[in-house]
Amino acid sequence: MLFGFVFIAATVIIIAIWIIFSKRKTVSRKLQKAPLKKIKNFRTGQTARIVGKVVPVGDVLKAPFSERPCAEFHVVMEQQKGSGREAYWKAVIDDQQNIPFLIQEGDHYAIIEQKEVQSYIVTDAHYAHGLLKRPSDTLMKYLAEFGVKAHDLFGANTPFRFREGILEPGEIIAAYGKGKWVEATDLGIPESYGRILLLRAGEEGVFLSDDPETLKKTKSKDYQKRKKVSY
Repeated sequence: MLFGFVFIAATVIIIAIWIIFSKRKTVSRKLQKAPLKKIKNFRTGQTARIVGKVVPVGDVLKAPFSERPCAEFHVVMEQQKGSGREAYWKAVIDDQQNIPFLIQEGDHYAIIEQKEVQSYIVTDAHYAHGLLKRPSDTLMKYLAEFGVKAHDLFGANTPFRFREGILEPGEIIAAYGKGKWVEATDLGIPESYGRILLLRAGEEGVFLSDDPETLKKTKSKDYQKRKKVSY
């Protein structure tokens, strides 16, 4: 009985890890192998990779746990189930949100059509909550949005952990897709931005990542990997 439970728990964990690394591998491989093209040289109908800075359109989001301003965040929460030798971690929240944002390279801009984008955001913030630590009001409110309880039937705290990744304003990212030049006003963006390159899904889809391996190789500090942050 115990062996069967442990086997199932281990299988769930292995599958979760495989999904995460499979997604990362798929997105990163596509971006690394894709031809790199400057936004200003992109022609309508071409498919390639671009690299540029994140420029939010409108008000930015606030990451749930680090509270950093961002254009997109991805949070995965795992809650501890069982106890003792039968304890295991189960993913109970997988939350990815974004606002419209531009990708800037020099004086030129691009934007991604979000409908079919496949993205991988580097996890650079970690948060853990144990039995003796009372959840903050902000955390309790966030958990409530997903119907997740921070306490068990006896009122004791339930251990859980979070991984958080963001796309912050000014961060360098890579994107891949089929381009089409459109007027900024056609996208509801101020006219001052002029013509914008819209990256859409071609035969292979749209890909996006801030993984340093997908960025243009340069010695510029703009392309250096962000420092990891723990919470």
